[in-house]
Amino acid sequence: MARIGFLGAGVMGGAMIRNLLGGGHEVCVYNRTLEKARALEADGATLAATPREAAAGADAIYSMVTNDDASRACWTGADGALAGDFKPGALAIEGSSVSRDWVLELAGLAAAKGLRFLDCPVAGRPDVAKAGTLWVYAGGAADDVEAARPILEPLSRSITHFGPTGSGIAFKLIYNVMGTIQVAALGEAPNSTGWTLRARLPASTSPPRPRPSRRPTPRARTSSATHNTWPTTRTRIRSSSRPSGASRI
Repeated sequence: MARIGFLGAGVMGGAMIRNLLGGGHEVCVYNRTLEKARALEADGATLAATPREAAAGADAIYSMVTNDDASRACWTGADGALAGDFKPGALAIEGSSVSRDWVLELAGLAAAKGLRFLDCPVAGRPDVAKAGTLWVYAGGAADDVEAARPILEPLSRSITHFGPTGSGIAFKLIYNVMGTIQVAALGEAPNSTGWTLRARLPASTSPPRPRPSRRPTPRARTSSATHNTWPTTRTRIRSSSRPSGASRI
């Protein structure tokens, strides 16, 4: 099994680290706030004071942080992971939802250090990460994706290789945009239909007001003497009103 330097132990990263440990991997964790990663020691992880320390001796370096700035801080600089003493030909996996421009820049920096780079953003909420059933969207060389499979499999239900470097994050960003559009459309729907979406309130709060009925209120019934205003007999059409020669139907 692999020795992994993992950068970022937030809600998503922490769940992924536990699944990697459960898969038999050795994981050394760097988190910007080290105290927040202390609980992972009980699960078998070791903690590092810097990304460079986490990357020491690693077969793979995996980043799961919040944005471009956090990713850049973890990978570059004197104490960044790229300055670490990792194994030759180690994998560098960027799993964060960052910009494609930064992914391409980072791929070049990693290659200059002899690392095999993959962009592998994921889809799924924290409960999905905890269950190890994330969707992984991989970009990079096919051989490198296969080499990373034993690391990615404990985290995911599926691993899709989209193509060269940058294609994984490109699809993830499209995925995010489509989700945002759907949420915005749902938010606009009440304005066009006249209905109001209400959050479900806990039992301790005031109940929601009842939804108004669209059915018209029935009129009160009147007495039979005044209600029946229609004639009780039909008026027969006189035969003389028919055209001459017309037959009776």
